[in-house]
Amino acid sequence: SIYEIRPIICRFYPFQLENLGGDRYRFSYTEECPGIGEGPELGREFFEGLFEEFLKVMATI
Repeated sequence: SIYEIRPIICRFYPFQLENLGGDRYRFSYTEECPGIGEGPELGREFFEGLFEEFLKVMATI
C-alpha cells in the first residue's frame, strides 16, 4: 500500500527531527495538530523507533 512508501516527513507528522550538529538530534512537534495532548504519552521507545526509521531511510540515499 501507499502507506508504507510515503515520504519520511509524512511518517513523522506531527513530529519533526532537527539536527543539532554532528550526531545530535532532537524531536519537536507542531502544535497545529489537533491530536497533540489527546492520546497516551509517547515514551523514549517510540522516538527511538522513529529515529531508527530515519536512519534506515538515510542509509538508502
